[in-house]
Amino acid sequence: MLADGSLCFEPIYRSKLGYPVAGFQFDDTGVQEPWSVYDHPTVEIYRKQPCFDGKKVETTLLQALPKG
Repeated sequence: MLADGSLCFEPIYRSKLGYPVAGFQFDDTGVQEPWSVYDHPTVEIYRKQPCFDGKKVETTLLQALPKG
């Protein structure tokens, strides 16, 4: 929901550094989760747009919660 724009946020920054070895950057997309998630995470920053509606976001997130 955040990335597709349906909650009125737009991506403004994405950092995917990869793995540096001897001055070269290697793509670490296919590496094991502990490496890509914990050691070298992708950083994404989003900006709220004028169409943002807090009540819509709240309703959408509450609908995603498990019932019970």
